Amino acid sequence: MAKLTPSERQACHEMSELFLDTEITEDDIDRIAKELCDLPWPTETRIEEFEKLFWEDLFMTRIWNLAQLAQSGEWGFFYEDEVCDDIEHYRRQRSSFGWFMKAVLLRLNWLLWGNRVYSLWHQLKARLVLIQESRNAA
Repeated sequence: MAKLTPSERQACHEMSELFLDTEITEDDIDRIAKELCDLPWPTETRIEEFEKLFWEDLFMTRIWNLAQLAQSGEWGFFYEDEVCDDIEHYRRQRSSFGWFMKAVLLRLNWLLWGNRVYSLWHQLKARLVLIQESRNAA
């Protein structure tokens, strides 16, 4: 479970943009949603798996970018390898901490920082649903 698949790597890199301290526009959300929907992924679980990746992996490894903005300055992009290596490292650590990491730290980070990306995730999710519905109807 620690290793990301190629599609997961691309998905995580695309969604990592939501953790940058730059303005995310509607066009950005549209582009990210389209890129995600173009990935080779089972349609019936796509959005749920993206959401799990977003909150359980990306949130835990990328939220610090927004939390440390005052100290570190602006970040305009993340390298795919950096994002994915951090997630894989986090997954290995998470498995050794088990319930504590998931139950306590995820909730603590959500309480402290979740509002920074919550609305962006829901905008992206809504766009994903629209794209998926339009493709299913075609």
